[in-house]
Amino acid sequence: MENSRNIIQLDSASLSLGASEAQTVGVAGMFVHVRSATGEFEIKTNNGDRVPVVSGEKVRFPTPFESLTVKDLSGSSNAIEIIYGAGGDFQSDTLSGSISLNQGSAIADSAVSVLGTATVLVAAGSGRESLRFQNLGTDDIYIGSTGVTVATGQKIAAGETHIEDNAPNAAWSAIASVAGQDTRVQVIS
Repeated sequence: MENSRNIIQLDSASLSLGASEAQTVGVAGMFVHVRSATGEFEIKTNNGDRVPVVSGEKVRFPTPFESLTVKDLSGSSNAIEIIYGAGGDFQSDTLSGSISLNQGSAIADSAVSVLGTATVLVAAGSGRESLRFQNLGTDDIYIGSTGVTVATGQKIAAGETHIEDNAPNAAWSAIASVAGQDTRVQVIS
């Protein structure tokens, strides 16, 4: 008895799209291999699965499709040749599986009056997802590490907010040219 998992049914389609043009083709399958394309384009299945692709990419969709809408993303004409099909052990070059995104579950708020000398906004900590610094003062503040100066800090203009998610566990300080700038700090952990 033959193992049906190893049987691959293939077909192909050639498309010529104008700039930003989309075309729907009635093709069925589970995967697409882009044999050639002159630029980036998007494939959307009738099930709503959508992925941007370029020449050489292979995509296995989570559910079988009955049609594909192919849309140019390159901004110029695009000659596309795809192979599509179902069955077999087709390997996808795209990410599959579960992706876990960390989200904070607690927020701690504080108000800090930023002075004309380096003023601590938050001490070094652990377990933080991000920080928010909002300048409610009337003058710019400059944020950075301990000892930050107006010349070395990153400017947050009056009325602006900075979200820090690259180094939220570091110690952060601020300085102002005009002392007494009202600043809000949120620690998301």
